[in-house]
Amino acid sequence: ESTLFLRNWLQQGLDGYRMAGDPPFCPTCGEPMKIAVYGMPSGPLDPNKYATRGCVIMDGDTMPRFVCDCDEIDEDEDLEGFL
Repeated sequence: ESTLFLRNWLQQGLDGYRMAGDPPFCPTCGEPMKIAVYGMPSGPLDPNKYATRGCVIMDGDTMPRFVCDCDEIDEDEDLEGFL
């Protein structure tokens, strides 16, 4: 069974595989997702790897472990009609 898996893996290449602990790929855009960080970071974070989510968490809020930029709301576009 493991030999068959290894043979298929070598034939297909690394596409679709990731290392354990790496963020998953976004189901919408296919890009690697970012690790969601809640609270106030003690220093600057790599914006390619992490996404800050804020420090006020209300009861019932969802707190995903990974997020994607394609799901972000464009605040300027959202507020355009109100300015």
